[in-house]
Amino acid sequence: MKKIFNELLELPGVIGVLLIDDAGKIRFRKFNSTISANLKLNSACGQFIHALDGIREADLVFEGMNIHLQHTPLGYAMVLASPMASMAMIRLHSSTLGGSLQKKAQKPKGLRRWLARRQ
Repeated sequence: MKKIFNELLELPGVIGVLLIDDAGKIRFRKFNSTISANLKLNSACGQFIHALDGIREADLVFEGMNIHLQHTPLGYAMVLASPMASMAMIRLHSSTLGGSLQKKAQKPKGLRRWLARRQ
């Protein structure tokens, strides 16, 4: 999963990436700066995801930060970026993210994985 999100983190102006499942639990978080120490997201994520109520993609523009949200099979990918970051490039990379995470979500487990290796 780190490899998938590193492409987003390498884009100019991207501050951090989060993956939040549909229950509001943070499954992945990585930041390029010290902003992560200032964020207290755990308690608010569940309410925030519930408020999205089926939104597939959204760009939130604030004075000091932009947030791009993309619904994936594993939950919501949230990209935090500076106001000067290219949101078009972030959207382009995020659109490929859904397919990559879908493959990861459909990975067989247990007996099915063992049988798949035997073929």
